[in-house]
Amino acid sequence: MKRNLIIVGVIALIFALSIFISARQAALQQRRTEIRTRHILIMVDRSDPVKQAQALEKIKDIRERILAGEDFAALARQYSEDIMSAPLGGDLGFVEVDDLDEAYREAVLNLEKGKISDIVESSYGYHIIEVLGIKEPRASL
Repeated sequence: MKRNLIIVGVIALIFALSIFISARQAALQQRRTEIRTRHILIMVDRSDPVKQAQALEKIKDIRERILAGEDFAALARQYSEDIMSAPLGGDLGFVEVDDLDEAYREAVLNLEKGKISDIVESSYGYHIIEVLGIKEPRASL
């Protein structure tokens, strides 16, 4: 009888442990890569070709200034039209890669940390992007 209780207890423990491990693995599979970027956004009025050309020239000039050594964060505060990130020097914090606009996502996935992107056209407008950090999902239980 005592032996049967021990066996039932061990089986219950194994079952509980397997449920915990399965739940943990499912949670890990749902975690995605997060990326920290900063950007400068110039919005585009696609209904007006003149304004679209002006926006493109403006973002090109800003990018040239960054490449010439001017401070990215200072230029973001001055020129970016993203009202949420501009005061933070363009810093968007860590964001799940899958949550990014498709064009923005493609750009950051092909950009080395610390490098300045080419001009990226997204559904929001024109961007200059810098990758600041990447958090890969950890495979620990």
